[in-house]
Amino acid sequence: MEQSVSVIIPAYNDQGTIEKVVSEAIEVASDLATDYEIFVVNDASRDNTGALLDRLAQADKAIRVIHHETNSGYGATIAELYVGAREDLVFSVPGDGQLRARELLKMLPAIQDHDLVIGRRRERQDPVMRKVYSCIYNSLLRILYGLKVRDINSIKLIKSEVLQRIHFETTSAFTDAELCIRAARLGYSIGEVDIEHLARELGEALGGNTFAGFKIMWDTFVDTIRMWRRLRGSDAFTPGS
Repeated sequence: MEQSVSVIIPAYNDQGTIEKVVSEAIEVASDLATDYEIFVVNDASRDNTGALLDRLAQADKAIRVIHHETNSGYGATIAELYVGAREDLVFSVPGDGQLRARELLKMLPAIQDHDLVIGRRRERQDPVMRKVYSCIYNSLLRILYGLKVRDINSIKLIKSEVLQRIHFETTSAFTDAELCIRAARLGYSIGEVDIEHLARELGEALGGNTFAGFKIMWDTFVDTIRMWRRLRGSDAFTPGS
């Protein structure tokens, strides 16, 4: 493959999985491209994630790590990764190990026909309420924005030219939807590929307690409606455009 690859990884309290995730990312990326980077943002983890990442980065110059002093949340973290990635193709994978870097191999053929490819999680290994919330959220995005995708917050493979034209305004979990909405409005093609989803064995889900989880959902909903109202007032806006 002639194109270079950035594997971007948001990490939060992932000391039990982050080494394996980074190692697999290196293995996959190095097999596909001569030029690659593993770009990780540690979102103020309270465990040993930061120290482990520093040790990995010292041993391999392809690994680039940024540490947040205070927790910024998923949306701000993934936006920073999208904007900061340096290579031709940008592939996102979480630090918790529920989605594997090897899924890039399944998604890569689809990038020949699309500008942005989403990994659609088959048989999601998540709690029932989280799956219900995800279903409602994805349905809302289809209704309001005409997005014809079914797993907006899953991993993505993106051509860098798309990200270079996106200016992120939101910092909630809506950031992934904002990316796809703006990409579609710019005329870029979005595809989906089925991938495997693994059960969480270690680490802490973002918003692991009830209050934090509700706040994440509320902030995401607010951004969803706010952007829809703003775009609806634009003469250029039509659903799915």
